[in-house]
Amino acid sequence: MLAGRDGRSKGACPFCQDMFLKLLIKREADNDFSFDVITINCKNPPKEFKEISKKLPALVHGDMVLNDIDDIEDYLDSNYPNYKLALQDPDAFKIQSNVFKRFTYLIKDVHNNPQALIDELEKIDSFLRERGTKYISGNQITSLDCSLWPKLQHIRVASEYLLNFTIPTQFSALWSYLGIIIKIFKKKKMK
Repeated sequence: MLAGRDGRSKGACPFCQDMFLKLLIKREADNDFSFDVITINCKNPPKEFKEISKKLPALVHGDMVLNDIDDIEDYLDSNYPNYKLALQDPDAFKIQSNVFKRFTYLIKDVHNNPQALIDELEKIDSFLRERGTKYISGNQITSLDCSLWPKLQHIRVASEYLLNFTIPTQFSALWSYLGIIIKIFKKKKMK
């Protein structure tokens, strides 16, 4: 996992956070499942890390090293089927697929108008409202939630801090979704 500013604590990489949430879910579903998180300072990665991997997130299990999020998820679901993370839901996948790209365009000043990001957030809000489910693909947490939640959290925090932009309050389904996920993972992280 990407290290924080101090070089040791957990950092703010949405892709590493995605993997961390998936591991938490697997642990919650099976008390025998355990994992260790090792933070990596990418400015000065340890020699051991450089020998096995070039990027984060990385899953190391025995002699196997995986760096692709989809490969890691497949591996976890295949080897630890206690809770299947993968779910084929093309509509849910499509509805959330551009939100982080719009955010990065805005934050990097490729487009300085937040309207494209607002449009993507509104699509997610409408989708959640129409579905009426607790999570993006139903009433069970899936890999899409693990991927989307950190991205939305980054959008929420960084947009407010850097751009004085907040996710519109009228997106009540989106805010409810964020609230549910935050509560669940705060609880799981504390265990």
